[in-house]
Amino acid sequence: MIWTKTRRDPDLTPAIRGWFAAAGFTEEAFHAPADVLFSVGVHRFGGQPQQAPPSRRIFTFAA
Repeated sequence: MIWTKTRRDPDLTPAIRGWFAAAGFTEEAFHAPADVLFSVGVHRFGGQPQQAPPSRRIFTFAA
């Protein structure tokens, strides 16, 4: 999974990284340059893949 997130207050990137770890993902990379507010994370799923139920929503996007 490749994801991006601003680090403006409140900086949720530590929590997001923890959520990935708790869900069985291994962090491959995390870049958060000191002179900008963006960050990029890369995580790899290490568990057993499971098929999602066809009628279930797996993503919700918030503005």
